[in-house]
Amino acid sequence: MGHVLLGTLPKTRAWNEVVRLLVEKADADVVAVAAQEASDAAFAVMDKDPGFQDVIELLSQLGAAAEQSDPAAHLASYGIKIPANPSLVSVALALKTAIDTATAKRAHLSDLAIIGGRSLISAVTQHLNNVLGTLIPATGAEITSTLATLGRETQFGKLARTFFFNVAKDCQRHFLSKELGAHVGEGRAFPTTAQLSNFEHALDTHAHEASEIVEVFAKDWFSKRMYEDANVISKKRSSAFGWKAMEKVRAEMKKRATHEEP
Repeated sequence: MGHVLLGTLPKTRAWNEVVRLLVEKADADVVAVAAQEASDAAFAVMDKDPGFQDVIELLSQLGAAAEQSDPAAHLASYGIKIPANPSLVSVALALKTAIDTATAKRAHLSDLAIIGGRSLISAVTQHLNNVLGTLIPATGAEITSTLATLGRETQFGKLARTFFFNVAKDCQRHFLSKELGAHVGEGRAFPTTAQLSNFEHALDTHAHEASEIVEVFAKDWFSKRMYEDANVISKKRSSAFGWKAMEKVRAEMKKRATHEEP
């Protein structure tokens, strides 16, 4: 299978701005926005990326399945074959298999599709852990019951927020990771690895706060689609939702930058 990279950002003017801000020890919010601007050009050419659409469709069907007469059969029809007595690991494996199957037909798989697939698996397991807790291993019945709550607009909104936060965070890291390591050490932007870790945490917080807007958008979108489309979400609908949500997160990340660029 071929692989489509997200662009050659180190040669762009926008990427040079990211490097300059790192060297000048700018605040995380400012660098986050610069990184987002540097990545926008790459994402523009990925518009309607089929691999990412595959992942968004699976996200949507996790919610839609709960409103079907046979949720397990509905998910299985999309390749998500969750066993009758699932564990967190088996749910993650079922999602990975479904993602791999859906994207296997693509001649080329983009970085964005790979990030999206990884983000979906992480979002679902995070959601289950948030609801069920991690102190005591959840039973299969509890996991099945929690997955069923994704048919509620509020819970779908929470899952979607986690997913798009993961996508935004990982995309941001994808670009910054090319440069951050060169700025660790005495006399550089991050004298210690601990300071670098704090900086990365600040960037993640920036992305998480920006993703809040998607929770409301996803909740309203899901409610409308399930009502107007009789509990059926088409791939066309889910794809449009995915790109709109990404646009909202990117716009919100820029809006939340509270410092002027030097």
